Amino acid sequence: MDVNCTVITGYHGTSSNYTESIEKHGLDPDK
Repeated sequence: MDVNCTVITGYHGTSSNYTESIEKHGLDPDK
């Protein structure tokens, strides 16, 4: 979980990659 959180946080700078990254990880962007 810690690794995923770190990666997602890193993608926070880019909206497109951020959303795509979440979808690949199966996480909900709203959450």
